[in-house]
Amino acid sequence: MINEKAMKVDPGDAAANYNLGCFYHSKGKLSLAEKHLRRAIKLDPKYALAYAELGQLLAQRKDRTKEAVSLLQKAIEGDPEDGTSRAYLANGLWLLRRLKAAKEQYLKLIELWPNSPLPYRWYGDFLARESKDRARAEPYFQMAAEISQAGGCSIHQ
Repeated sequence: MINEKAMKVDPGDAAANYNLGCFYHSKGKLSLAEKHLRRAIKLDPKYALAYAELGQLLAQRKDRTKEAVSLLQKAIEGDPEDGTSRAYLANGLWLLRRLKAAKEQYLKLIELWPNSPLPYRWYGDFLARESKDRARAEPYFQMAAEISQAGGCSIHQ
């Protein structure tokens, strides 16, 4: 495998560690993925993609949500336009019951992906479950439906 060969050549290469971490993540080898992603971050503390990948990996585990949120915040500091990390961050903040911060992230995601139904639906879900006035969610669900019917992008931009 190319990335493993790169690691043998230069184990101090942050990009090689990041790529190997992504590879292991895609194969479901989560402990190896975490090891290489952490190494990439140690080698390059400003590596936004590595923070994003590790945050997304950890966000899938409820016992690691707080750590995932911290990593995803660093990813967004490094790349404010990273909608995928922002979506995971919003969900993590919601799980941690940091509702105001979650709301801010969902709204920013709508700004980043205005032609995708996903952020409207996700924010609608958030409002429907957390708002005292559940009718506030309806316009967001409606917008998601309209974008979908118009053939809008179903994934991020």
